[in-house]
Amino acid sequence: MGFIDVDDAGYIDMLFVDPAYGRMGVATSLLTRVGRFAAAHGIGRLTVHASITARPFFTRRGFRTIETRHPTIGTVSFVNYLMICS
Repeated sequence: MGFIDVDDAGYIDMLFVDPAYGRMGVATSLLTRVGRFAAAHGIGRLTVHASITARPFFTRRGFRTIETRHPTIGTVSFVNYLMICS
């Protein structure tokens, strides 16, 4: 259905939901669990490098954009956003 990965500093490395389960609250449920994990472990904030398509999801859940980034992998450049939720 989906998965999320967060490190001990509160950085969300990935959040994925199978397209067949999109718009059913799976991503929200996963993010809620990560928020509870963070609170229980004294992690004061969550951060993520969100894609253009993921940015609205995180914004609706209280994240704010700190920086617009333009990373390059090989010869491909793209835009993503450093976002934080405290």
